[in-house]
Amino acid sequence: MPAPLSPDLRARVVAAWEAGEGTQPEIAKRFQVGEASIRRWLAKKRATGALTAKVPDRIGTRLLDAAGEALLRSLVVEHPDATEEELVDHLAERGGITVSRSTVNRCLRRLKLSRKKRHS
Repeated sequence: MPAPLSPDLRARVVAAWEAGEGTQPEIAKRFQVGEASIRRWLAKKRATGALTAKVPDRIGTRLLDAAGEALLRSLVVEHPDATEEELVDHLAERGGITVSRSTVNRCLRRLKLSRKKRHS
């Protein structure tokens, strides 16, 4: 996802629209922004009075902290043939940690842990 456009540019675009300096397509071309962006910025200004960009909710945060990662590492050692779903269940039972299978998968890759799968 690209970085949000600057608040200064947003303010200039909205000011140009409010001053009647052209249609939305003309203003979009002049400032080299998308027409949909102009519509979103105008709607946001009407609704909130602000033009700031949205802040991502959880970007860069990890659901498993160092203690959770250590527990997952020990679970993989204890249960090397456990599936990700089973590891999710073990985390909930042993550590009271509720996460998704995807979170476990990402953590295993980040920790460079591989699991030996037995064919039963």
